Amino acid sequence: MRLPGGEKPVIQTKHAHRNNIARELVPARHKCSKKRRLRSSRAQNRLAQTSSIILTLLMFTSCVSIHEDKSNTEEKIAVNIRLGTEYLQQGRIETALNYFQKALSENPDSYTTHLMLAEVYKRLGEFSQAEIYFQKAIDKVPSHSSEYGVVHNNYGVYLCIQGLNDQAETHFLNAAQHKLYSTPSAAYENAALCVAKQNKHQAEVYFRKALALNAQQQRSLLEMAKLQFAQQNYLETRHYIQQFHAIAEATTESMKISLALEQHLGKPTTNAPQKPLENR
Repeated sequence: MRLPGGEKPVIQTKHAHRNNIARELVPARHKCSKKRRLRSSRAQNRLAQTSSIILTLLMFTSCVSIHEDKSNTEEKIAVNIRLGTEYLQQGRIETALNYFQKALSENPDSYTTHLMLAEVYKRLGEFSQAEIYFQKAIDKVPSHSSEYGVVHNNYGVYLCIQGLNDQAETHFLNAAQHKLYSTPSAAYENAALCVAKQNKHQAEVYFRKALALNAQQQRSLLEMAKLQFAQQNYLETRHYIQQFHAIAEATTESMKISLALEQHLGKPTTNAPQKPLENR
C-alpha cells in the first residue's frame, strides 16, 4: 500500500508458476506522454516537500495477497496486477496503469485493483482520481478480509500526505485494530508520525503501542528517544537509543541524540561500533 517517493506496494502470489507467466508477458517499455511526465514530476515534488518519515513508511505498509483461483479470469487478473505492481516499483507508471486497467476490466469489484490504481494516480499527481479509487477500495474491501487493514493503512498514508491528519488517524486505527491485519505496529507508527507535530502526547501513546506489538520497530524507537530527550527523561532516552542501535546501524540523527545524551549523563550511551584507536 512505503507507497510514493519510496513506496513499494507488493503483490504476493502463492505459486511460482505465476511468476513464470508474468516474465513471459513483460512487454517492451512504453513512454508516457509529456503531460503525464509533467504531472508525475509535480507530484514527486509535492511529496518531497512532505515529511520524509511518512514517505519512508510506504516501503512496508502494503502487502496484498492474490488468492488461488483456477479460472482463467482470475489468473489473468493476478498476472496483470503483478505486472502492474512490478512496473510501478520501477517507476514505469504509464505501463503499470495499463495493466491495472486491464485487471479492473476483468473484475470491476476488485478492491486490490482499485487500491493499486489509487497509488498510480497519486504518483501522477492526479489526486482527485486517486481519491476516487481509494474510496472505491475502502467501500469494496470486506471487513472480514485480511487485507482490510492494508487498504485502510494505505489510505491513511495518502490522507496524511494531503495534510488531513485527523482523517488519516482514523484509518490508521482502523487498520491497527483489525484482528486480521498482519502489521498493526506499522499502522500505529504511521498514526504517531502523522499526529506528532500537532499532538506529541498522542504520538507517544501510538509509538508505545507500536513497540508493545513489535519491540524492533526502528522508527518508533528513534522517535521515542527524541521525545524522551525533549522531556529531559534521559534514562528513558538512553533505553530507546540503545535499543535502536542494537538492531539498526547508527545514523546521523541517532548519533546526535547519543552525543547530546552523553553530555547529560557523562558516559557513552550508544551500542554502535566505535572506530579503534590507531597504534602509535
